[in-house]
Amino acid sequence: MAKSKDTTGFSIVAKGGEAEVILYEEIDAYWGIGAKRFREDLKAVGEVSRIHVHINSPGGQVFEGLGIYNTLKDHPARVIVHIDGMALSMASVIAMAGDEIEAAGNAFLMIHNPVNVAYGDGDDLRHSAELLDKLRNQLAAIYANRSKQSVDKVLDLMDAETWLDADEALQLGLIDRATDDLAVAASFDPSRFQHVPERFKQQVTSQPSGAIAMAKEPIVDSTNQPTNQQPALPPTLPAAAVPPEPNATALADYRNSQAAETERIGNIRAAFNGQEPEVEAKAIREGWDAKDAELHVLRANRPTGPAIHTSGESPDAHVLEAGLLMAVMHPEQSLLKAFGEQTVEKANRFRQIGFKEMVDVCCAMEGRQAPGFGASNVDRVRAGFSTVSLPGILSNVGHKVMQAAYLDVPALADLLCRRLTASDFKTHTGYRMTGDMKLEELGPDGELKHAKVDGSSYTYAVKTYGRIFGLTRTMQINDDLGAFAEIPRMIGRGAALTKERLFWTLVHANTGSFFHANNANLITKVLGSAGLQLAVKALEEQTDAQNDPILIMGKYVVVPPALKETAKELYASTHVNTGGAATKEKVPNRNVYEGEYEPKMSPYISNTSFHASATATQWYLWGNPADVAAFGLAYLNGQDMPVVEEVPLSGEYLGNAWRGYLDAGVCQVDSNGAVKSSGTVS
Repeated sequence: MAKSKDTTGFSIVAKGGEAEVILYEEIDAYWGIGAKRFREDLKAVGEVSRIHVHINSPGGQVFEGLGIYNTLKDHPARVIVHIDGMALSMASVIAMAGDEIEAAGNAFLMIHNPVNVAYGDGDDLRHSAELLDKLRNQLAAIYANRSKQSVDKVLDLMDAETWLDADEALQLGLIDRATDDLAVAASFDPSRFQHVPERFKQQVTSQPSGAIAMAKEPIVDSTNQPTNQQPALPPTLPAAAVPPEPNATALADYRNSQAAETERIGNIRAAFNGQEPEVEAKAIREGWDAKDAELHVLRANRPTGPAIHTSGESPDAHVLEAGLLMAVMHPEQSLLKAFGEQTVEKANRFRQIGFKEMVDVCCAMEGRQAPGFGASNVDRVRAGFSTVSLPGILSNVGHKVMQAAYLDVPALADLLCRRLTASDFKTHTGYRMTGDMKLEELGPDGELKHAKVDGSSYTYAVKTYGRIFGLTRTMQINDDLGAFAEIPRMIGRGAALTKERLFWTLVHANTGSFFHANNANLITKVLGSAGLQLAVKALEEQTDAQNDPILIMGKYVVVPPALKETAKELYASTHVNTGGAATKEKVPNRNVYEGEYEPKMSPYISNTSFHASATATQWYLWGNPADVAAFGLAYLNGQDMPVVEEVPLSGEYLGNAWRGYLDAGVCQVDSNGAVKSSGTVS
């Protein structure tokens, strides 16, 4: 029989080809059960044909919950979910992973919108709001897919923080059946939710600490303070659903864990010996062990030395963020623009800050105990990421470093394309007007003629391109925040290069003979005065569907590296040599193209490793994309910069991880907008 490692309120047991999951915990990577632990423990039980998941949880972190949901959905076994007491918030999402879902008659589900704590400037808060909107829609889709309710109906239920008993959940299709009532105990603080219904409160037993229990059974006080009550027993579950042996094992595990908890509290009380009762209560509440308590007492009774950074005011999150950006060599002008001179001046003393000191300062700012000498990396990471400040600072630094690197790349796609926007990832259709739009003289009768507008369409779609970065164990041991910043810098540069590759891949593909003699936008002349003259003529003679001129003017000469100097000479030279001493006839030698067509260079034009059609002789004359665009560059909801978002941790990260991504796509718009030359004819 395989079994997961011990955790109060969580176990996975397998026997006879089936597995039983007890999920009576908060959904939290640190203080409850997270996605990584859940996946590892489920994998450890081996191959099973059925998984019974018993849920009695108030929910927790969104990404951890989604990880558990996806683990169950992806598992080949049939998943039967039993809601024994409550499946609130993210726990209700996990419940939706069941192939079958049943709820005890006295159980409750609750669905609501995700929430987050964010700080920063307007852009930072907008990014946070956009993330919440995406998560809200994703969760609504999960509920709607399971219940067959419309997404709009589900969103209304989420907006209202809807509590459902078993019968109501059955009517909505969120569960498949309601069973008999169960006596199930659970401890949590209901104040986290806004609209706890009276019928739910009437079904629970209030405790002095403010915790509540499902059904009238004694519970363990959520503050871990001693009470006259005995610990609650695990739930009484239907015999058909739970094999007797795993239940007995879970009961023994529960009793052992409660004995260990009682021993821990006793050791903490002995260490404090009646001194500092507030700190003693905090130690019990936050899970200190005897060693932590003894170390605190030892520190409290020794002489104090000088503190780090004793001079000046205590820093705030903006000062620390600016200091960390200095440490990773972010441009000073950008810092002054983002934070102001006063904040940058205060941040100067933090320009050599490392990860360990950053954790200490963030803990001090929020009145938390910083990890002491000899603390492990895991303890230090937990302390730092339990603050509000540190995750936000690192996220904002990653965001700013990534965007700066993105903008520093001399890319041409944004310059040469018309900017488009898409509201989702579906294929969208754009229209260019090809009808006769000339204004005509008002007739004697005062009547204006109707213009005929013929829409010539093009399609486009956006896709997501991204990578994940974070604080690895090596970075933490080396105290190296510079290495942390290097990753979003590489992602920012990579995002710009990805966009450029998309653009030039489409240009080279020449889909539908976009550049072709039939479109009067393909010539063969080498780049020079004569070649540029032909390209200008071809562009300026472009016509609409009625063969009327469209008055497009050239703006950029776009060349490969081999033609860069030639393009610059045509743009900057005032004179052109027209012959030597043997030239008899008078020839004008003024460069008529001086300052006319700005030269732009891209190695993608000639790099044959990038595309088979690339050559060192071809070049382009581009019109103004704001007037007549040859190509379009689309962004999701107009967001033209890479985005940074916090993501669930993977194995190599001890703290937090982030993903940087860009939602973009390119398309052909109008062949009138540019002229190409193969550059093969002198």
